[in-house]
Amino acid sequence: MSIRTILAPISGQYDPDETGSQDEIVLETAFNVGRTFDAHVEVLCIESQLPPSGNQIAEWLPGLGAAELFDVIEAQSEKRQQRANALFRTMAARFSAPQGGRPGANVGFSARFVERLGELHEYAARRARVHDLVVAGTPPAESGSSISPLLQSLIRDSGRPVLIAPRHASLALGGGAAIAWNGTTEASRALAFSLDFLQRAESVTVLNVVEDGMPDPSEGDAVEYLAWHGIRSRAKVLDADGRSAGDVLLAAMEELGAGLLAMGGYTRSSLDRLFYRGATRAVLRRAEVGVLMVD
Repeated sequence: MSIRTILAPISGQYDPDETGSQDEIVLETAFNVGRTFDAHVEVLCIESQLPPSGNQIAEWLPGLGAAELFDVIEAQSEKRQQRANALFRTMAARFSAPQGGRPGANVGFSARFVERLGELHEYAARRARVHDLVVAGTPPAESGSSISPLLQSLIRDSGRPVLIAPRHASLALGGGAAIAWNGTTEASRALAFSLDFLQRAESVTVLNVVEDGMPDPSEGDAVEYLAWHGIRSRAKVLDADGRSAGDVLLAAMEELGAGLLAMGGYTRSSLDRLFYRGATRAVLRRAEVGVLMVD
């Protein structure tokens, strides 16, 4: 897959001068990837969609509460949009990204800011379906926050690979990379969608955490597949030894010094497998590296 378009949804909830905010990290990652692949970056900010009348909330808001609430929502929405736009302009200038961009034979690195009305996580997942890659963020590990509805929706509903930005450091494109392999459909999709990144990596490792026997296809088959694409890699079999697969993967990433992990999201079975159970949940909650996740 050739990465030509990237979607970066941001909330505008953070001050544009707040260094290290989730919005800033998402945009820094998206612009970094866009510049590397000569791709177009679409920065998406969703404005809140107000109910058509106060009838829906009249039962629990007395008197003029509904009108006052609408004013507050509108003011906050405008403030978020202004913050998001200011951060976009700052990041575009920092990366020298031409603003605008149109599809064509000679299209290169470019960026644009887009506003839409609606629910962020629902619209963003639909919009992602006409992009090659989505860049998203996740709350800091120390915050104890649960995985956001936006990230859940992007992974489950977009049908596209989602690059989850590192929490505290820039994504090191061209450094070490790894792929979590267990022979499943999701792992296969992650392998295919990560080729552009793996081709630029200094080293590539296929990680197999042994829990329920050896996978078929094996990690060796994955290494051979990468070789057909000109990517030299090595396989590493890891014994869970009573630990969760997620913990084993994160420990292996630290030992390898790798900055990017590609893996399947495993959310397609009944009740979405209690969404983000096991390895997926552990990695999303605690990873300090970039994670390319595919459902």
